[in-house]
Amino acid sequence: LLFRENPKSDAETEADNYAKNGDIDRAIGIYRHIQPPSASILIRLGDLYGDGKGNYTKAVEYYQQALKLQEQVKETGVS
Repeated sequence: LLFRENPKSDAETEADNYAKNGDIDRAIGIYRHIQPPSASILIRLGDLYGDGKGNYTKAVEYYQQALKLQEQVKETGVS
């Protein structure tokens, strides 16, 4: 279960809106500049690459990064 570490940033809200309106490339560009990325951002990037662009290899890379981040958070208790 993923949890929301922090409230959404303005950039995240903007990227969400672009994604909802079908502007996948612009949404990806914004999400990729959010630093440090949370697991939820990495999952959204995976979804956009997989479902939005059909790039499943790139999607899996982002899902793996999200999983690794969640495992680190679980181990350390730090988000």
